[in-house]
Amino acid sequence: MKDTIHNATIAQTMHAIQMTAPGRLERTTRPVPMPAADEILLRTRAVTICSTDVSYYHGNLLPTRYPIVPGHEYVGTVVAIGPEQCPSLLGQRISYFGQTDFDGLAEYRLLRPVFPGEDKSAPFRTDRHFTDDGYAAAIVIPDHVPDEAAPLLEPITAVLRAILRHPPNVGDSVLILGGGPCGAIAGAILQRMFATLRVDVVERSAERRKLAYENYAGRCYGSVAELTDACADTTLYDYVFDALPPISDVAEAEDPRRAALRAIRPEGTYILYGASMVMQKFDTWLMLAKGVNVRSAAFDVDIYPMQLTAQVLRTALGLLETGIVSPDWIVTRAADFEDISTITRTFSHHAGNPDLKTVVRFNG
Repeated sequence: MKDTIHNATIAQTMHAIQMTAPGRLERTTRPVPMPAADEILLRTRAVTICSTDVSYYHGNLLPTRYPIVPGHEYVGTVVAIGPEQCPSLLGQRISYFGQTDFDGLAEYRLLRPVFPGEDKSAPFRTDRHFTDDGYAAAIVIPDHVPDEAAPLLEPITAVLRAILRHPPNVGDSVLILGGGPCGAIAGAILQRMFATLRVDVVERSAERRKLAYENYAGRCYGSVAELTDACADTTLYDYVFDALPPISDVAEAEDPRRAALRAIRPEGTYILYGASMVMQKFDTWLMLAKGVNVRSAAFDVDIYPMQLTAQVLRTALGLLETGIVSPDWIVTRAADFEDISTITRTFSHHAGNPDLKTVVRFNG
């Protein structure tokens, strides 16, 4: 594009990791795209692997078509801009929140950013029954934030959107379902930012329970039976944050969601965070009998505009900078972009992985 402004030599082709079907990742070569008038071109620096990426890998979420390039927890350097973008962006590192936006596991990617304080919107109707935006919430990364930490802004923003939309009350007791990355981020935010009585977690991995004890949790349940025993004669929790992946082939007595609904008080708040196209079981009798308030933060930009998410992204950066959410214990494994075997193992064994976040590092 003749009006594109460059500040670096850009290759004609790039390497990417694409998903050709559930369970199949492969390296490929693609042309490097050039930005349209309101787009920026980013050279990728680091990507962390997200449970949403993994859900596509295991077939719990399905794209409109294959192949796709997964990866949306991202930081990259602006190397080219369209004529409608500010030249001062050239050379800046950018992270973003884009909902249905992927393409991160590639050496370059395009982005149509909306920064905090800007008023831009290009809504479109998706095939999943909600309205999304052609813009992605974006933020410039300060020099003191390392590449390995910056991709955490996407999951911090996602968790923070849900909590800020439906916050706990002062003095609430909180139960986190799942001590994986997003459960851990939620636990840290709820324990350190809100005047909660306590934050407990249900997590079967001993390694993840150890991280929870050290960083946010008062009590860790290693099984549904432990939670059920603790709540045999009482309801302990006012607020439940459900960060679990899809659950299948589990007896009703061992279903953590059912146990959490038994443990929540009447008219307590249940935050549904994780997304899956796989139908899940919920105990509607317990919901009805207790009047449980099931809440979530909408993807639909008619309800939760992308400009608002850009403001949340700025708050997320503050949490990262102050250590309220710290990469020191959340980013627990690293892999090089060239190491497709390690990346594939991370995708395939994500549910049983004792680590939290794996960061994929790009050279050059």
